[in-house]
Amino acid sequence: MAMGCDFLDLQFRMEKEFHLQFRTFDHHKLASPRDARGYFTEVTGRHILNWLEVTLREHDRAIPDDAWPRLQRIIARVGVVPVETVGLDDCLIHDLGFQ
Repeated sequence: MAMGCDFLDLQFRMEKEFHLQFRTFDHHKLASPRDARGYFTEVTGRHILNWLEVTLREHDRAIPDDAWPRLQRIIARVGVVPVETVGLDDCLIHDLGFQ
């Protein structure tokens, strides 16, 4: 995985915001490119939204209509960037400064 503390912070905030139990998210279900070691190479807002939707469905939860704006705010807080700069196709590491 090797995304760092920001990715863990994102995950914890998503669990809290969407009322999911701790460690609900399965990293194997994050459909994002990986390198030969299995590390994520380019995770975008769209990848994270898709991961959230898959996780909610697996736990028989409805996908809120405002899922993206809520997730967008979480990503902005973790990346310490203005919320309006967070787009679906922005890469968390390269564009938004995740460590």
